[in-house]
Amino acid sequence: MIEKLRADFVSAWVLAKHLPAIAAATGDELVRDVARAAHESYLYPVDSQVLTSAGELVDQVSANDHPDVARYLRLLEEAAQRER
Repeated sequence: MIEKLRADFVSAWVLAKHLPAIAAATGDELVRDVARAAHESYLYPVDSQVLTSAGELVDQVSANDHPDVARYLRLLEEAAQRER
């Protein structure tokens, strides 16, 4: 799983309460769109989200849940395929 993340994804930790300020402060349209999309789709106190490079939510999981590794790998592969 780590290899897949390293090869095809950018990983970042951001507090949800900071996302609106990040979106407002940036001049980068992509950063703004992804920050807004992540904030709008936020559900859990600690959320793991997979978004496309256009800011489209693919899926998310609460960190309190213990996701099935095989399911998570399928999710990452699906997201990578959508970007190709």
